[in-house]
Order: sequence, then structure tokens, then C-alpha cells
Amino acid sequence: MADAKRNRRSHLNSFQPDLNGDYVYTGPLYHYAGTAPFRGAVKAMGVWSCLLGAAVLATGFIEAPAMLNCFYVILPFLGEVICVALTIWSVCRIAHHGDTLREYVYQRSVERLVPCLSLTFGFAGAGLLGNLVFVLSHGFLGKTLATLAVFALKFAVIAAAQMLLRHVRTMSWRCGEANAPSGE
Repeated sequence: MADAKRNRRSHLNSFQPDLNGDYVYTGPLYHYAGTAPFRGAVKAMGVWSCLLGAAVLATGFIEAPAMLNCFYVILPFLGEVICVALTIWSVCRIAHHGDTLREYVYQRSVERLVPCLSLTFGFAGAGLLGNLVFVLSHGFLGKTLATLAVFALKFAVIAAAQMLLRHVRTMSWRCGEANAPSGE
């Protein structure tokens, strides 16, 4: 029943006042427990997420005929952009908070990486298929190099997302409790 009443501010219940009147986090903490050092793991995640973002961003700047006014190519591309932005945001949150994450940060960053990356695969694949359908039905329309660049960048997005997903799945976290406020 308590889980049904959770909302986006329910994590505030994990903060309790101490004797000085300051609020202290008393909820669960997640500690990085991977075999690789945390800094190396975060650097690798940063590299793959930057490559992922660069490939998606570059795709948006190419003036391929399918990327201009073709809804079945543009809509998957928008989904891809949103998923990649959420992925980069999650990686930045992990890097910012370090190897010990509060429960709400863990839930909104580590737990969201796999679904975001899986959706990135789906949207990139749908965009790839949409581009293929466009080329088969309309041809290259005089922009062969731009169209091939979009195909190459879609494959780069899929490859970078796959590598980042593989890296995220090797990272492990264990849950522990935070310290109770002093004086209680």
C-alpha cells in the first residue's frame, strides 16, 4: 500500500531533522561494488555516452532527404534524441554523486539506464528501417553521401548504445542503510 502512494516527492520522507535542526538523509544508500575502480567505470560510461550523443547530434545536422519532412523517420529520431539525452543525464548524475548514491538518485539514474538504452536501440532501429524504406521508395534524391552518412551514424548509435549497455550491466551496486540522525 505504501508503494501505491509513492509520488515524485516521496523521497523527502527519508530526510529527518537532527539536533541542530539540519536535515539528514536517513534512507537507503547504494554503494558501488564493481570489480573495476569507480573512476575508471565512470570514465568509460562518459566516453560511450559522449560518443552516443555525438552520433545522434551529428545525425540531426545532416540534410539527408529522409530527415527532411518524413514523419516515419523524424518521429523515431525524436525518440532517439530523448532517450540519449536521458542516458547522458543519468551518467552525469552518477558521476556527480560518486560511488555512494542515495536511493532516489539510484532509482532515477542507474535503474533508468537499461530501459533508456533499450529504447535507444528500438528508436535507432526504427529510424534505420524508416531511412531504408525512404531510399527504396524514393531513391537517394541526389544526396547519396548524406543518406549513407545517416545510415553510418545510425549504426554508430546502435554500437555505442550496445557498448554502454554492456558496460552498465557489468557495474554492480549493493544497498546499505544510511546513518540515523544523531541524538535520536
